[in-house]
Amino acid sequence: MLRNVIFDFGGVVCEYKTDDIVRRFFDEADCAQAKVVIYRDWAALDAGTADYPAYAAETGRLLPERLAENVRRFFRDWYVTLPAIEDNWALIARLKARGFGVFLLSNAPTAFAEGMDCIPILRAMDGRLISASERLVKPDAAIYRLALERFGIRAEETLFIDDTPANVEAAIRCGLHGHVFDGDTATLARRIAELTA
Repeated sequence: MLRNVIFDFGGVVCEYKTDDIVRRFFDEADCAQAKVVIYRDWAALDAGTADYPAYAAETGRLLPERLAENVRRFFRDWYVTLPAIEDNWALIARLKARGFGVFLLSNAPTAFAEGMDCIPILRAMDGRLISASERLVKPDAAIYRLALERFGIRAEETLFIDDTPANVEAAIRCGLHGHVFDGDTATLARRIAELTA
């Protein structure tokens, strides 16, 4: 019987398209260069192996000086600008109202972990685990085991939702149910209903 749902963040709770994010902070003429430099080793930020302020400062040094303020604003505000996936926000609210445990498991930098309370739907979740804070990243099996332990939930009673197939496959290998989110909330809701029946 399904009792819990774990959501990824980018691409599931909020839209996460790097081109669109960069365009919010840089003029079109600078976007391509800025994107390459900003995301040169973003995986290290997600893993918690790179210091976020140091990475931001280095980014400023690698880009033209005239973009210093753009870089500063980007690293301060990028996650604040992500559009909500409204249908999934509504689904989360319905799940909460029905008594499901609703949780977040996301690969993201420490700045997101420290500032995510600014996103209302995340404040409503029963537990949140962010990769950089734990120095573990999906699809490492250890992060799923840690999430289950930290949240106090059972794998067989839990559905994990992510937009990256490899992350969902890893969760399934750890005994969770899995669903690859492709933008279709109706299909996701049907999957939850099937597991709850």
